[in-house]
Amino acid sequence: MRDACRGLVVGLATAVAVSLGGASPAAATAPSHRAQADETEIQQALEELRQAAGAPGAAVSYTDGAGSIRLGSGVTHIHTLEPFTAAHRVRIASNTKTFTATMILQLVDEGLVELDEPVETFLPGVIRFPRHGEDRDGRTITVRNLLQHTSGIADRAGSTAQGTVSTSLAAGSQSVPGTTPLYSNANFVLAGWILEGVTGSAYSTALDERIVRPLGLQATYNPAVGDVQIQGAHSRGHYSYLGSLFVDVTTTDPHWSGAAGTIISDMQDTDAFYRALLGGRLISPASLRELQTVHGAYGLGIGRSDLSCGVTVWNHFGALAGYGTMGAATDDGRSVAAAVNAWPGGRPYLGGKWNELLEAALC
Repeated sequence: MRDACRGLVVGLATAVAVSLGGASPAAATAPSHRAQADETEIQQALEELRQAAGAPGAAVSYTDGAGSIRLGSGVTHIHTLEPFTAAHRVRIASNTKTFTATMILQLVDEGLVELDEPVETFLPGVIRFPRHGEDRDGRTITVRNLLQHTSGIADRAGSTAQGTVSTSLAAGSQSVPGTTPLYSNANFVLAGWILEGVTGSAYSTALDERIVRPLGLQATYNPAVGDVQIQGAHSRGHYSYLGSLFVDVTTTDPHWSGAAGTIISDMQDTDAFYRALLGGRLISPASLRELQTVHGAYGLGIGRSDLSCGVTVWNHFGALAGYGTMGAATDDGRSVAAAVNAWPGGRPYLGGKWNELLEAALC
């Protein structure tokens, strides 16, 4: 998620200076269960990711047809020796988008939504730009355009989900719908509103009924507006400057991002979700093909990456105050999810290290 700590409230915590040189002595390694990947390579890539993030901890869950590998590096908080594991909840940020797209495609399978239907059908009068008419508003922008980031809606943040949409629309149409990819959280806020309108249920209820319970997920939920805590066993989230100065930003309300970035989960659940999605357990084969039809490198709520070994990976990344996350799966039934418990300020984003972890797990 290119939502680098928007809404960060520094007053929530106190900055503390610490040193994270080298591998943490508290690194936790859960035993593998005969999975086929190289555990040593994954552990090394995870440790390098943690160091690149300047994070107190990192965790990964990998699954293939033979079993799972769950590994940790470092700790859940700068003031504890509790190892960070794949069973600790975090804010998964823009991985939420893949969950949202999945539920919209379920509605497509049920005949309640069509991908090329105008958004106006579901949200009449909502998408209007100050300097454009019907050629670039909700009467022309489709559901597919929202999920594919080709709506032309700008990426702006507000203090609420409504504010994010209003501010993004006020910036004006950025392109003709269906043409230029432009990543925007507002697209998925709107998609979430469609989901709620069609199902008649709150987003959290739809998530529970359509994904969490069918897959038997244990740690995944959508917090209520105003709920700034993370329930259950979780890692604290940190804002990190150059890996040495930390601010605890765990208690934050992510609802400015709506259905683009609010879900809380752990890496075991996130791994299971991506595996189930790409394995065809959540949507029909036709909808899975739509999900994987890319415009540029982005499909419907998911991205495509081609690794150096020739493996194609379907994945998403997320970054929100305190956390960075990644979920991915392949067409041949392998999946991986990872998290770091810091947002790295003062340095480039970690795309290269995330990719190295994917290579270690899936090549």
